[in-house]
Amino acid sequence: MEQIRRGIRTNNVLATASSRTAVSSIALVTTAVLAAGILILSMPEKSPAQSAATGLLEQANQAYEEGRYQEAGRLYEDILDSGVRHGAVLYNLGNAYFKTERLGEAILAYERAQQLLPRDEDVAANLQLARELTVDKIVREESPLLIRWITSPARNLNVNELTWISFTLYLLTAMLAVIGIWIRLERWRKKILVSALITGILLVMAGGSLAGKMYWQKTVTRAVILVPAVDARSGPGEDYTKIFTAHEGTTVRIRQQREGWRLIALPNGLGGWIPDHTAELISRR
Repeated sequence: MEQIRRGIRTNNVLATASSRTAVSSIALVTTAVLAAGILILSMPEKSPAQSAATGLLEQANQAYEEGRYQEAGRLYEDILDSGVRHGAVLYNLGNAYFKTERLGEAILAYERAQQLLPRDEDVAANLQLARELTVDKIVREESPLLIRWITSPARNLNVNELTWISFTLYLLTAMLAVIGIWIRLERWRKKILVSALITGILLVMAGGSLAGKMYWQKTVTRAVILVPAVDARSGPGEDYTKIFTAHEGTTVRIRQQREGWRLIALPNGLGGWIPDHTAELISRR
């Protein structure tokens, strides 16, 4: 089995949000000026459940470093079962699954980690490596360059980041608009109103990206095949005609669900019905 990138994340990921998150310099400056007080006041103290999960994380990381990958995987699962949801824990869980050759579950964990850490290079690299080891080699159609550029904020930022950026831009736009209306110096009024217009445009872009991402997450249901192989049929039942076979680790879209069966679609558009226990949803609703 090929070597994955970076075995574990050893930073304390359970008390606060990841400090590795990077947004644009404008968003950072405005957040610091307008929202720092809110963030400080609203930051929760470390709960007993988080303290317990931190202890489990240390045990899991030690087990991983010592090569006890199955034990590490169980401990990472316990952390997630306690209610903690963090990309670094999911990333570590994916690595533990990968080391024990549970390819489908590794891809599922990496997919979930990427939802929370969309710009993380290690998550992306290990997910790509795991995909290359799957049986099904499906060519994914790439969107045009313009579409990729327009949708890049939604792809490269998670929902929480887009929410804070939109909120910050809203405050900044409102503040600049009020100052621009009431200021008496004409030479400053024009500059301030132009600045308000610019931040307003950025607000529309950020808000549109947030709305699009939330809509996509609610309407597009994806899953990962977890069994070695499953036959996709023309209808929800064993008596229907076999159309194709999907293998462990393949990511599919769920189109319909009916009486223990799911209608799936591959990235190339091919579809069929599979038993619902053979695949697990990436987003837990």
